[in-house]
Amino acid sequence: MDDNINNQDSIGILTEENFIAGIICDGCTGTHAELKRSSSNNEVGAKLIAYLSMKILKKILSENVLSSESVISEFTKRIIDSVNSIVNLFCEDEKEKELFIADFLTTTVIGFFVNQNKYVIFHSGDGIIVLNGDIDFLTDDSGSYFVSSLLESNKNKIVKMSVEDGETNEQEIRGKEKYETGQKFKVFAEGETDKLTSLFLATDGFYDFIDNYTELFLNFINIPDRLKLEGFNPHFVREFRKKIVWNKKIKEHIELKNLFKDDASFIFLKRMKDDNA
Repeated sequence: MDDNINNQDSIGILTEENFIAGIICDGCTGTHAELKRSSSNNEVGAKLIAYLSMKILKKILSENVLSSESVISEFTKRIIDSVNSIVNLFCEDEKEKELFIADFLTTTVIGFFVNQNKYVIFHSGDGIIVLNGDIDFLTDDSGSYFVSSLLESNKNKIVKMSVEDGETNEQEIRGKEKYETGQKFKVFAEGETDKLTSLFLATDGFYDFIDNYTELFLNFINIPDRLKLEGFNPHFVREFRKKIVWNKKIKEHIELKNLFKDDASFIFLKRMKDDNA
């Protein structure tokens, strides 16, 4: 087949008594010169890494690690070790590793965890984050994958980021991207849970749609009547498809502009309104 038609997105959601966590992954194509541009098997990595991420986050958060930086640092170490163990099962030299990672394990990652006191949003690679109605397209991180750090050629690289005042500081980044652990995961935002009203995480398949229908999208996700059901709400996805994606006028426009030409997956977290407040 000329086109890559396999769904390469994967989602992991974990709801525990004292925290909620979620991961959304997008397996990538065009990751190596020796691989066909429009085809890869990176849905394998997306599913494996979403699964591993949930197991690792559950264990770390159950250990009551308080610092968000410590959580991300420990998460990075454990996910790298886990993925590296998989790679070593199949590969004997650096060339094999390079092709195996490019073909099976290259995926973007956007994740979050929230407990009663704090929330943290982190990522490796591109996608979309809509925090309290503010939309961020992570296009600057396109082509950045944490699994690249498994290769010997990348292990000694230090990525420096320019901060707002023009200076470079490897330990603290001002602005929304507060810090990064090596070149692997960046913390996009963190804050007090009572300041978190809504969070929408999506793969880059939503780029064109949200860019073209920003106001409609924000209005839809902010209507309280759609969010009366506490916990997982299967009706929300159905309503989203029915009133947005399958709306006759919008559908014609989508087909005309060839929107959703890529896999499009999302996680949506919304604070419930307290009717007794």
